[in-house]
Amino acid sequence: MTDEEAHALAGCFGDDECFGVAWVLLHLIETAPHAREDRPEAAGRWRDGLTSQ
Repeated sequence: MTDEEAHALAGCFGDDECFGVAWVLLHLIETAPHAREDRPEAAGRWRDGLTSQ
């Protein structure tokens, strides 16, 4: 996944967990090369999950 794709996917987050889909999106975004340094703003409250590990 590229950084650009990760930013595009971040726009898919909703206000809820969408039946677990938010976690799938988060894990996909984490595979981008700079996901931990350049956390997509559009990921909202899920951005904090990108730094946990």
